[in-house]
Amino acid sequence: MTLAYNFTYALLPHKGDFVCGDVVQEAWALNNPLRAALGSYDKRSLLKTDGEQIQVDAV
Repeated sequence: MTLAYNFTYALLPHKGDFVCGDVVQEAWALNNPLRAALGSYDKRSLLKTDGEQIQVDAV
């Protein structure tokens, strides 16, 4: 039996600390790529945030 594993990593040079470098947001984008799906758009949303420091992980 042959097992194949995929591995992805990234280096993110930035100035300042991890907050100033948007490290969490970049890591999220790398590990959770945008996927397109067929469907319809409803202007109502389950959740709304106005802060950049808030991310919804699961609903």
